[in-house]
Amino acid sequence: MPTSGAVRPTAVTQWPSITYVVQAGDSGWSLSQKFGVPLSDLYRYNYMKTDEWFDAGQKIAINGFAPRNYDVFPGMHVAPSKYGVIADWFFDGQYVLNRNDQFQLTDVDTGKTVQVKMLGGYNHSDVEPLTTTDTQTMKELFATWTWNPRAVVVWKDGMNIAASLSGMPHSYDTTPTNGVDGHFDLYLKNSCPHGTTTDAYQAQHAAMILKAVGK
Repeated sequence: MPTSGAVRPTAVTQWPSITYVVQAGDSGWSLSQKFGVPLSDLYRYNYMKTDEWFDAGQKIAINGFAPRNYDVFPGMHVAPSKYGVIADWFFDGQYVLNRNDQFQLTDVDTGKTVQVKMLGGYNHSDVEPLTTTDTQTMKELFATWTWNPRAVVVWKDGMNIAASLSGMPHSYDTTPTNGVDGHFDLYLKNSCPHGTTTDAYQAQHAAMILKAVGK
C-alpha cells in the first residue's frame, strides 16, 4: 500500500516506574490528585484525548508514557487500501481508535465501505453504523446478523489497519436513527472480549485479521 514517507515515532517498550489499575469510581481528576500528576500529563502519558475517561480495570501510566509499538500512526498511508497493517490492540489500536471517533471500514472480499462511530471499549472496539445506508450495507455483507466475523480494513487519519468485524448487533447504542439496535465488535490483533466467550470466536477474529493483511 502507498506510504506517505512520514517518519515512524520511536516505540515505547516499557511501562514507567509508576502504574495503576483504574478502580470503579476513579476519575481523571481524582487520579490526578491521588498521584500529584497534572491531569493533562495523565492524558498525554496514556495517549488519550481530554474528552475521554478511564475505564475500571484499565492499566494506566502515571509518571511516563505507556508502552506503544507505533506499528501504525497517523499519516503513514496516503489513501485507503484493500489490505491493512497489523496493529496490536493493547500497544497501538486502543490509542488510535478512540471513543466517539468516526472512521471507514472496507470489506476485504467485496470492497464495500461502511462508516462507523466508535462507542468505546477497552479490550476491543465497539462500533455502530452511522446511518441507515451504512446499516443496509452491513446487512448486505452479513446476509443475516451473525457473530461470524468478516475481514475489514479500518481507514482513519491516514492509517490502513487490519481488523475483523462481527455481524451481531448487541447491547447498547448511541445512534437511534441508524436502523439497528446495538453495536458491533471490531477486533484488532490480540483484542479480546469484555466478558466470557469461546476460544473459537477469538480464533475466527484472528483469522479474519490475517486475511485483512492479505495472508
